[in-house]
Amino acid sequence: MKRNQSQTTVLLTLLTLLILSVSAYGMKPAYQNLENGIKSSNPGLKKSSIYLAGKYEIKELLPVMREELKTASDPELKKLMIRAIYKIDAYSAMKSIIEISSTTDNKHIRKLCEALNADYNKEMSAYAAR
Repeated sequence: MKRNQSQTTVLLTLLTLLILSVSAYGMKPAYQNLENGIKSSNPGLKKSSIYLAGKYEIKELLPVMREELKTASDPELKKLMIRAIYKIDAYSAMKSIIEISSTTDNKHIRKLCEALNADYNKEMSAYAAR
């Protein structure tokens, strides 16, 4: 278990450094690397890439993550993708979130989608009240 955690930490650190170092030369190569990571069959690389895309709110990777979300079978991976997509663009994510919430059999994913939907509605109500 510790070996997997340390490998994931190293991988996450390397991906972060890659994103930061490539910024001086333009982000396109880093986006491509993250896109390849999101499409990867390596679960650690996939999760790290999705996490970084969400953390840095990289809108260019939304189409790739939405496609992967449709085919993902791992509930933890789905939850991570849903959170990342929501963080990047809550407004456009709501359609996917509502659809997933109504079609999934996994109660944890359904609860996450319902919580994000409630959070979004709360933010929109607060915004409208201004």
